[in-house]
Order: sequence, then structure tokens, then C-alpha cells
Amino acid sequence: MIDYLLLLLVVASVLFWLRGILRRQPKGNRIWFRWYDNVYLTSFHWQQHRRLKFLIYGRRCRECGETRGVIQLHHLNYKHMWKEQLFSFRDTIPLCPICHAKRKR
Repeated sequence: MIDYLLLLLVVASVLFWLRGILRRQPKGNRIWFRWYDNVYLTSFHWQQHRRLKFLIYGRRCRECGETRGVIQLHHLNYKHMWKEQLFSFRDTIPLCPICHAKRKR
């Protein structure tokens, strides 16, 4: 029993340490973007949030109203990453690729 608690404590501390490193990464850093693209956007959590967002608001760009083609979710801020469903849906909005590129500038 003590071995499992010790293992749980070690895993939790490593995850807490990694979370701190990822939060300190500046947004212009290539490592942060690689993690964001390869880990966060492919996670089960993000896919569930994306499905739920499209189910509630539909597949329509909030800027121009476009419904055809790919609709992407845009983070308005990154402070609630991994907690989008707990706080609110206001942190992400559906956008078409053209409006998404305009917002990123």
C-alpha cells in the first residue's frame, strides 16, 4: 500500500513539475507550439470539448457566418487550458480558417 502511495506521489510531483515548465514557455517558443499541436490538440479532452462546442453552437464561423469547409476552434486566451469545460465555453470560439488567420495576427 505504501509503495502505491509513494508511486502516486512521485507521478503527481513529476506532472506538477512538467505543468510548471509548460506554463512558463513563451508563446513564440517552438517547443510550446510543438507540444500544443502534438499533445494538446490531439488529446481526448480537447476532442470532447470540440465535439461539445460544435454540438451546442453548430459548425458556423462566429465572425463571418461561414458553414462550409473546416471550422476550427480558436482560444481567446490560454489560461484555462485543460479546464475549458469547468469554467465556461467563452474561452474558445468557432472560426473558419480565414477568420482564424486574421485573429492570430
